[in-house]
Amino acid sequence: MPRTYVPRLAPGEKRTKAGGRRKGTPNKSTVAIREAVLQVFADLQDQSGQANGHLLDWALGNSTDFYKLSSKLLPRQVTGEDGGPVITRVELVAVKSKHAARERGE
Repeated sequence: MPRTYVPRLAPGEKRTKAGGRRKGTPNKSTVAIREAVLQVFADLQDQSGQANGHLLDWALGNSTDFYKLSSKLLPRQVTGEDGGPVITRVELVAVKSKHAARERGE
């Protein structure tokens, strides 16, 4: 069988994709494991008799791990209306105190 010459790629040049999954296609085993874990979680909740009883019991005993997991559920980026920046407004309001009126002799 004759050998064919394959030129080397220039630095920074990428090879054309040949075979494999298409970009964005989910891994089937990851989806299956996620569904199995969610089903087991639902079964545990049903056995405890409360909506989140089993998770609550675990969270009370493992608060550090619970907070680590729950922090991953928080949004990583916060935006305002229509994707704009978040606008924060602070107002200072003077409130008359009952004690202040007595001190002034009113």
